[in-house]
Amino acid sequence: MAGSVVLVTLTLGRMHSKRWRVLTGFVGANLLFDAAVGWCPTSVLLHRLGVPTAAECTVRPTA
Repeated sequence: MAGSVVLVTLTLGRMHSKRWRVLTGFVGANLLFDAAVGWCPTSVLLHRLGVPTAAECTVRPTA
């Protein structure tokens, strides 16, 4: 998800306004925060939207 946001905001920053690159920096800061602490603010948003985490997904055994 972060990679998609980075690519879109870099494209928008090149085509429309350089202010879009602020969002790119925000995404980068969130990635650094996730690497340092192990928690990303986007995970809260995705959880509230109903997207299951990897721990919540069940793996079916193959036959």
